[in-house]
Amino acid sequence: LKMLKNTAYAWRQMIFFLSLLPERDVAGFLRWAEGHLEAQREDFRNRFAPVLQGLVLVANGAAIDQQPARTSDARRFLGWSKTKHWLLADVQDD
Repeated sequence: LKMLKNTAYAWRQMIFFLSLLPERDVAGFLRWAEGHLEAQREDFRNRFAPVLQGLVLVANGAAIDQQPARTSDARRFLGWSKTKHWLLADVQDD
């Protein structure tokens, strides 16, 4: 969970730096990120794709909590959860 929490901190910092970029550079980064995600293992891709989808939505001016975004699989990447974290849902416990 510590790694997950630190990764979520890094994600928020990345979002901050993206907010400083011109829109065309953000769009370029998002294209790169989608390609990079496609190169990852299928199990990770399937779990993390909603996070990238959420970032794309908000980069395009939508809010995750409002329609039609709420009907998609988009989600925030938070480093905490009241139950087993959704990003770890398919990971085997040791």
